[in-house]
Amino acid sequence: MGKKQKIILAVVVALVILGMIIFETVKINKKTVVTQNTVQTVSNPDNDLKIIPDTNINNSVPIIPGAGTQQLEKCLTNNFKETPLFGSNASDTLYEVASIMVSRDESGCNTLKEDASKKMCLSYFYRFLTLKDKTDAYLGKVDPSNVSNVIGKAYLQKDISLCDGISGDEVTKRTCQVAASMDKKYCDFTNEKNNTTSCTIIGRNPGEEKTGCVMDNTTAKKSCLNSYILMQAFQNKDANLCSQINDEGGVAGAQLFCEVLLSTDPKGTINNLFHQNACYEKFATAAAEDKKDPSICEKMPLKDGQNKGSYDDCIARSK
Repeated sequence: MGKKQKIILAVVVALVILGMIIFETVKINKKTVVTQNTVQTVSNPDNDLKIIPDTNINNSVPIIPGAGTQQLEKCLTNNFKETPLFGSNASDTLYEVASIMVSRDESGCNTLKEDASKKMCLSYFYRFLTLKDKTDAYLGKVDPSNVSNVIGKAYLQKDISLCDGISGDEVTKRTCQVAASMDKKYCDFTNEKNNTTSCTIIGRNPGEEKTGCVMDNTTAKKSCLNSYILMQAFQNKDANLCSQINDEGGVAGAQLFCEVLLSTDPKGTINNLFHQNACYEKFATAAAEDKKDPSICEKMPLKDGQNKGSYDDCIARSK
């Protein structure tokens, strides 16, 4: 290689190295700016704050003639993970998430099968334990731009001014104001126009999500009040408040997580709640049809709300 060619090659190599250095510097600076700005100002907040159950699904499992009573009995006596058809409903995942929260080991979220379930698990883990443990250790562990970091910071610092950085979602901003002030007056949407907010619905099947749903003012108020009750329960260490949380108006599993995290026997509480709720959601209809006993249907949770369709079907089959 001639002297001239060597000089040209050296210049090219130098330019390439210089370009790489400039690219990395810009990338690092850009990342820093995004991290700083999004913590302070969040537009169109991530809708994983409002993951709600689908009220138009039937949570009963496919009926096997003559097997319903046996399935219900096994469900009511076994550990929740060892019950018949465990994992067949999306709601089963919530009990796994509750168990992972109790362990305080977020790596357990990676053991869930569906990517959507893993994401939901991590989001719930960091958000609920920030409130329960009153610690900033979990803030920013998911995505610095996630609005839950702003709400968590406002809650811990009791600084309502932090909520001013939330734009594009009035419901989330109000939830932040409640977190900072512990005053439910911010949940009053009576005089508001019909503001809607983005949310995600979890379906019947594990990992199934429907994005783009909206909340009207009535549901938005329920969602906000649910957050207020949850924070009151954690602040006062009062598990009795958890029963006032209505999952239909807010985060799916909020009542479950509230009761489990405030329980003196969290593992036992997970099993008890699974027996009382999931077992009857799944097998009440089949057992009622086997025995022709409508009283079994009455044990189904949320029979006037989320499970109304399942309850009506149960009553019809029990006759």
